[in-house]
Amino acid sequence: MIYIDQPVSTGFSPGNITVNDEHDVATQFMGFWKNFIETFAMQGYKVYVTGESYAGQYIPYIASAMLDAEDEIYYNVKGVNIMDPSINDDSILMYTPALPALKKYQSVIGINDTYMAVLEETALTCGYTDYYAEYFNIFPPKGPLPPGPDYRHFCPFLWDELGFPSLGTGPNNYFNRTVINAPPTDYFICGGGPNLFPHHDKSVPSALGPLPSVIERTNNTIISHGDLDFLLFTEGTLTTIQNMTWNGLQGFQSAPPATDNLFVPYHQSLGEIQEYVNGAIPHSPAFTDTAGSGLQGKWHTERGLTFPVPCVPPKVKSSTKGIKISHNA
Repeated sequence: MIYIDQPVSTGFSPGNITVNDEHDVATQFMGFWKNFIETFAMQGYKVYVTGESYAGQYIPYIASAMLDAEDEIYYNVKGVNIMDPSINDDSILMYTPALPALKKYQSVIGINDTYMAVLEETALTCGYTDYYAEYFNIFPPKGPLPPGPDYRHFCPFLWDELGFPSLGTGPNNYFNRTVINAPPTDYFICGGGPNLFPHHDKSVPSALGPLPSVIERTNNTIISHGDLDFLLFTEGTLTTIQNMTWNGLQGFQSAPPATDNLFVPYHQSLGEIQEYVNGAIPHSPAFTDTAGSGLQGKWHTERGLTFPVPCVPPKVKSSTKGIKISHNA
């Protein structure tokens, strides 16, 4: 497995080549990748491209460019996996499904009734409630989705050592430590130099661009989403899938999950947690692990696209007035 900091100026990648859109990203990546293959004599190796979050833009464009090259010596793409991906407009991925996700986890988050009423009124006023009822969780889809409601007011940024998820504050110096075996850098998570999209990313969201074609040409594409992500939501990703047309049909024709169990291998950190519990050592450092194992849900495949389902989505029934939604226990 090879981890790559890209585009230029992100992470530890040096340079100041300008990146205006995803075509620039793909062109620069392919140049690097060909040199990498030649350097380590990896000609003809099968290539599986994967990434998370904004790599939902990068990966489909890179994979599409590699497939366009029709060169299996250097760009032998056999599969793609994008996780919690940014593949559509934020109104679909983030804003519209936010309140339903909050209600789903209300027993954990514990919003009081007064503030919940304010949030419900805000979602209704902004158009999210009606849009969600009309276009989310429809299998098969009724047709192309119109643009989602837009909203441009945000809560204050949070503080974090890495600057994430706030992106706006915190010291952001964790990866600037001298003990790291890497060239000095002014590291900032999800950040880059002034050469990186100086006028914003000019490419369309990948779900409206190359992603359907990548699915068709690999017939081995995975789009996965974790339910603990409260920035990009599972239902936003699934609704985006329902707006894509690939291999002759639009979206999934039946609602996930299928009957196939999603098994996650057991991992060492579970044993470490058990040692902490059994040892009961005073003043031990905090240890957290949100990675599950064992049977963690289901997975659903249609026409070359697989969508792991971490939980059972709402059941949907059509009606003359729109849709009715009921949740399983």
